[in-house]
Amino acid sequence: MPKKLGVYLLSYNRPGFVQEAIDSILAQDYNDFELIISENSPDNTVLIQLEKYSKDPRVKIVKRNPSLPSLVHFSTLFSEAKKYEFAMLFHDDDVLLPSALTKMMSEIEKNETLAAVSCNALLTKNAENTNMFFNPNLKKNIIIKSQAQLINRYIFKKLSHTPFPSYIYRTRLISGMKLNPANGGKYSDVSFLVSVVNRGPFSWLAEPLMRSRQHSANDSVDLNMADISSLSRFFLKTCPYLIFNILFYYAKHLAKKLLA
Repeated sequence: MPKKLGVYLLSYNRPGFVQEAIDSILAQDYNDFELIISENSPDNTVLIQLEKYSKDPRVKIVKRNPSLPSLVHFSTLFSEAKKYEFAMLFHDDDVLLPSALTKMMSEIEKNETLAAVSCNALLTKNAENTNMFFNPNLKKNIIIKSQAQLINRYIFKKLSHTPFPSYIYRTRLISGMKLNPANGGKYSDVSFLVSVVNRGPFSWLAEPLMRSRQHSANDSVDLNMADISSLSRFFLKTCPYLIFNILFYYAKHLAKKLLA
């Protein structure tokens, strides 16, 4: 029998970070999980580092050969996760705080309608841990019930959202779903979540239960206007009555790009 929760760690070429991410998962005070390290680096440098975890019965190491494109990697893991009742896709440069899985699993198990639960995060900037919140405006737990509500969270900075790696999904409610690059390119994690919330509400926990690392190699550092345009079109197709909010979103990013 598989464990209740499958925690998938997406590993790609970050030998300086990946062990800290793994250790934070294995140190959780929640026990009913398996850790699947999906090693997607183009060579074996990181794989050699992972050998010491191979004897832990909670750990399975899968080497992707050849390496998968980033969005294909995500979609592959969502497909593989159907063997578990719940699944989490975690990044190899972030860190879980010790009670993260206990608190998030408690939340999603007590409400059968939830498609997912996620949490706030503390930031690690320039290799230094800080007490800054990923979303300082998330001051109490909330339920995200609609696509429009979620889209507005991404449009307006004063609302903001939770980090993508913090999500635990109820796998039966994400069956058949994948990240679609036609809906936002590198921002298709956002369009994916907007599609998931159409299958069931999200619970967002205000407590920071992970550390989100900000560094120069983050994919979000470089603003891609073609992908912002693609995501804006997806927003408009999904919630056309939000047209003025969506135009504001596009214009805000265009101005940021022009002033950079």
